[in-house]
Amino acid sequence: MRVPRPLLPASRHLATLAEGARDNGQRKRLQRLERLNGFNAFLARVGMAFDPAMDETALLHAACEAATRTARLRAAFVARPDAGGDFHPLAYSGPVPQLHDPAFSASPDMPARHGHVGRAWHDRQPVFCADIAQEDDLRPWQARMRKLDVRSCAALPLWRAGRVWAVFGVYDAQDDTFDPAVRTILLDAVAGLSRALRTQDELRSRAAQIDRSQVGIVLLRDTRIHRANAFAAALVGCTPNDLHNAPADAILADRTHGPQLERAQAQLRDTGQARLSGVHLPGPDGQDVIADLSAVMLDDPPGTDSVWTIENVTAREETQRLYRALINAVSAMLAAEDEAEKCRAVCDTLVDGTLFNAVWLAQPDLSGRIRVRAHAGKGGDVITG
Repeated sequence: MRVPRPLLPASRHLATLAEGARDNGQRKRLQRLERLNGFNAFLARVGMAFDPAMDETALLHAACEAATRTARLRAAFVARPDAGGDFHPLAYSGPVPQLHDPAFSASPDMPARHGHVGRAWHDRQPVFCADIAQEDDLRPWQARMRKLDVRSCAALPLWRAGRVWAVFGVYDAQDDTFDPAVRTILLDAVAGLSRALRTQDELRSRAAQIDRSQVGIVLLRDTRIHRANAFAAALVGCTPNDLHNAPADAILADRTHGPQLERAQAQLRDTGQARLSGVHLPGPDGQDVIADLSAVMLDDPPGTDSVWTIENVTAREETQRLYRALINAVSAMLAAEDEAEKCRAVCDTLVDGTLFNAVWLAQPDLSGRIRVRAHAGKGGDVITG
């Protein structure tokens, strides 16, 4: 039987070195995996950062913050060139103002100041710098980058409306950070930001179209006004902000329409749509505006959000009222027994529920002087004097 012999000192030293190398390699792999998890978390945060109510500056700032806090990058920024070509940050996290001194440039006349940011802008392609010391394009910034503990960097174009709109850039304290996996994550993050910007543009365009619409559009959340376009607000003589969170019946001039509105909302909950005709709204000039209201539920199945359209039908209603008044006037005239009664009947009928405040029926005499045969309405006797 072979008895194991104790290791000689030299052998023990070699075994210790091998074990240390193995542990060191495992530690590096774990660190790399942890770093990659941070980048994945950064990508997830960029995806969750978009909120339709958030303006683009807040969105870009959230992406930069996620890069430095979650992916533990040294700095991150989104920058656009001004009219002179110098890049200025729209949002950033970390010591970006110090790193961008002098400013990167997109000017064709200043190629020495393009750097990786200008290259990404002009080439419309991502630029990854594994080691800033090896990048001739970064010579004007290398000393400052080393002082601020930056060893690698990247710049990626942000697209908007079919063209490069800005550059998203990151800096890291380690060299050779941007391996294929990290590059893919950064490319996905930039694609997500570009999609979010496109969505914001579409929402703004849609909102502008709604505000330019020649019908009123009101979003109700339960029984309160969540949003109204400019046309709807103008119909009732106020601004869209004045209507925010106001009760739905705040737009009614005649509160007798309140029960009708309640019934329409009940119908809306039951069927997903409703309609009200001839509703009186308080006009900006003190005169009521007559409108037809129609609504649809936004949710399926019906929830609490509904969109109401308000069509100004005042002219149509006034025309119909006048037409009805003329028909009634003819009927009253035919029913009258003598000429004087016919004249009075016509005048009385034409001021009854129409747009006329006063009506006169006059005829010139043989001398050419106008004589009033009949009158009705407020102030109708003024002309008779």
